[in-house]
Amino acid sequence: MQLSKFSLLALFILSGSLQAAPSYESFSSILKNKNYQLKLSNSYFQTTAFYDHDGVKQNLGSRDNYTRMENELLFRRSFTKHFEAGVFGRYRQQNSEEADIAGTMHSNSASGIESVGFQFRHAFLPVQKLRYTLEGGARLVAYKNSEYDTTQPYKEIMLGDGVNELFAGGAVSYESKSNNVLTGRVHLNYPTSRQSSELKYDTQGALVWEKIALLAGVGGIYSLNQDKYSSDKTAKPRRYTGATRMYNSINRSYVAPYIGLNFTLGSQFRVETKATSIVMANSYDQGNEYSVNFVYNSNKADNTAVVEKDDKFKTYNIEASVVKVSPRSKFIRIDKGIAQDVEKGMRADVFEFDYLGGNKLLASGVVMEVAADAAVVKLLEIYQQADIKVGHVVRLQEL
Repeated sequence: MQLSKFSLLALFILSGSLQAAPSYESFSSILKNKNYQLKLSNSYFQTTAFYDHDGVKQNLGSRDNYTRMENELLFRRSFTKHFEAGVFGRYRQQNSEEADIAGTMHSNSASGIESVGFQFRHAFLPVQKLRYTLEGGARLVAYKNSEYDTTQPYKEIMLGDGVNELFAGGAVSYESKSNNVLTGRVHLNYPTSRQSSELKYDTQGALVWEKIALLAGVGGIYSLNQDKYSSDKTAKPRRYTGATRMYNSINRSYVAPYIGLNFTLGSQFRVETKATSIVMANSYDQGNEYSVNFVYNSNKADNTAVVEKDDKFKTYNIEASVVKVSPRSKFIRIDKGIAQDVEKGMRADVFEFDYLGGNKLLASGVVMEVAADAAVVKLLEIYQQADIKVGHVVRLQEL
């Protein structure tokens, strides 16, 4: 698959601002407060067969062919620790070759801005290792299909269904002690005209390391069978779609398993690759899709966080407590982790605090390991003779 000129230009712009980014982002992840993300998604789909309105598989003609390329640019920004919003736009290019009943080949193509839209996401407080989000938004089409001409039925193919859509739903994720993730998302898609409402779902598991992640999952659409032509499919108005049945469908549905590989480039840049195969469908195509996404994260410090200052006027963003000390006092475990925005590499200072004004700096170190609600700090410098004990205050600085 070759990337479009638009994709290459965007990649050049993003890579020029590179400054290790997380290798994986679950469906319920939310950006840190005041941070933003740019995500350029590129996909290539080729039809291998199709399923008619009754779910019966039909093979393509020996010379028929349909391919589609899409580029989507998403901008997300967080406004608080629990709320973010974004805008997006999609460009589509498709090519079709189809033989009519007499064997005459008809080649058609269509391209243009397919849709624009917005989305929002609200994150609830984590429950142990579970994270939840409430999501919604709208997608608005940016084109209008030509009327079907019965005298020239192969003249022009549709760019898409041309239907505006509202969506709402939620996501949940579970992170294991080894940072591996199970995550899922369900949206109710509500088209503003003609088509049936449907549930769009995606479930995914990921093996996550610092700079690479392997993932596998199953996505798809489940129709609520509300299309107005469900009882009389022959009454559906004719549209020319070329050698695809993805558009002008009736109660479309499909199941699509996939595998993927993510890897990081620099501290703010991630590449996501995925291969998907549609294996079961109704009023939709069977086929294979390959995608590559380029993700840029701003990784700004959260300046609105509640801060603490010690006597040397250091600024802290997170405060935790010591819950365990290693036998030789080389390592300590604290009671804050990923859920509280603790990250590997953070500077950690240990204090002895009392209610008479004491605020004594005992030691300094760096965060070595992070779990959902805990972290391990390696102590690098000891400043006082006093022993470090469970209950001592640990204050952490943003990276």
